[in-house]
Amino acid sequence: MRAFRVVIIIMVLTAIAASQTPPSNANDNPQQGGYPAAWPPGAVVNVYVSTQDYNSSQIAGIQQAFATAQTAFSASGVTFNVVVSSGYTPPSGPYWLAIQKMTPIIDGQPDFGVAAYASYAYTGAQNGTLPITSAYIQVAVAVADPLALEERMLHELGHTFGLGDCSYCNWGYSLMAYGEDFNATDGASYPSYEDIISVDLYGSYGDPYGGGDGCDDDICPILP
Repeated sequence: MRAFRVVIIIMVLTAIAASQTPPSNANDNPQQGGYPAAWPPGAVVNVYVSTQDYNSSQIAGIQQAFATAQTAFSASGVTFNVVVSSGYTPPSGPYWLAIQKMTPIIDGQPDFGVAAYASYAYTGAQNGTLPITSAYIQVAVAVADPLALEERMLHELGHTFGLGDCSYCNWGYSLMAYGEDFNATDGASYPSYEDIISVDLYGSYGDPYGGGDGCDDDICPILP
């Protein structure tokens, strides 16, 4: 069963109103016109998470995911400012990401077979990418283990750096492998070499190996 899904939506250059519900016109294609969507270089992204949804250990796992992504994908210049609040703070800033603890909504319907689901808005293509301006990551209520939360969050963050799902990578190797149980803790907790060069050494954030995946059959261990 596929445990991760990603969607994107097109956004015009005007700001969108803050909302706790992802747009209903999302689709499952992580690229538009052949361009990957990714945070623009040097973006400072405000990240919102609530203590009403997660305890301190779980929030620590979530914070670690953003710290790892910032370090591993440092060539992008993207930084994350994690805002932890006791309520639900309306997202704000030029770039933001809101974390929602809820059954992921896909095509307007709840999907109980999905552990995490990312949706994001972007502007017109610039320098080979579609710059993301805002994003939601919905995480299923059943995902409760702090390390599992960290790993699921890293997978979804990979999508926001232009990486696609890797159907032929071994679980625990690439961030973009998928398919394990919601609370599995033996996944990747740090990007693979291929994940990193796909993001950091290729300024467009596009996948240098094709298909939008973090690695390919020549350099990524193949699923048995």
